[in-house]
Amino acid sequence: MSTTIDRTVLITGAGAVTFSSATLLTPGQIVARVNQTEREQVVAGYGTINRRIQDNHIRVTFPNHGFMSAAILAALCPTWARNPSLGTSLLASTDAAAVINGMDGKKVTIHNAILSRLPSLYLGADKGVFEDQECEILGLLAKTTARTNAAALYTQASEAWAKTITQSDYQSCGYTALWGTGPGQSILAEKGWTVSCDLNLDVKTTADVGSYDVRIMGATWRARCQPYNLDETVWTLQLHQGTGAAVGSTTLQSKDLVITADAVGGVNVTLHDASWLVGDGRQQWGTGVLRVGEIGFVANRKFNTGVPGEMVTIAIKAA
Repeated sequence: MSTTIDRTVLITGAGAVTFSSATLLTPGQIVARVNQTEREQVVAGYGTINRRIQDNHIRVTFPNHGFMSAAILAALCPTWARNPSLGTSLLASTDAAAVINGMDGKKVTIHNAILSRLPSLYLGADKGVFEDQECEILGLLAKTTARTNAAALYTQASEAWAKTITQSDYQSCGYTALWGTGPGQSILAEKGWTVSCDLNLDVKTTADVGSYDVRIMGATWRARCQPYNLDETVWTLQLHQGTGAAVGSTTLQSKDLVITADAVGGVNVTLHDASWLVGDGRQQWGTGVLRVGEIGFVANRKFNTGVPGEMVTIAIKAA
């Protein structure tokens, strides 16, 4: 018997994600997985005879295109990550959905979704702000819904592809950076700055329900670049010796790192109370190498009369 194939049954095609009122396009693949935890039922002499469900949830990952708008910025850099209230739930009183639309007219709706990994921001003229930066969306059990419900995690349906592209939302431009004021230290990047956020999330579970809530336990904001205008004095800026260098001294110098877009539509970023990252700023001597290697800063909380403020300020540059 000969082997045949019907090419019409091959299911392929690109898609887009709608999340938090923003349409998120991608230059690559959207990958959605159901992560399931199981426990093995073991009997002596027989080994594993069964596996039983303990928990499951959905994780969606995809690289972003470089488009930027107020809705995209709010979705991918939410205020709860810039100024986290530690120990609080990230899930609202009403579930927020993430919808994956395929160009083939099919869609998957994840009913209870939260951004679980923020994409880095790239601030440079050679790429868009979120271009090629991967993010992750976590989908949990819908609120007050039993896992035996046919729509406990997601639903599938048909919906005609209706996404559009607004080319003016794509913005790449040059950036300048200043650490401190009066006059402050100018830092010129060879390419661009990468601003990233590492989240510490606590997924709450119970034995009979599994995962049902996400709490934020911490967020760390960093900014890195390869400078081309710094020399040996970088070690002086980092206070490795002299006044302020005693063991036990603070690394804070009450200086913000302000990265400013050259053009309207770019993104202005301020890391508050930015201190140098340990080990960055190496000096190097060689033909064709810059004197100072990659440098980085980490944001810290600023307190106003005892009230903590946001660690990072991010805003689209207005006209």
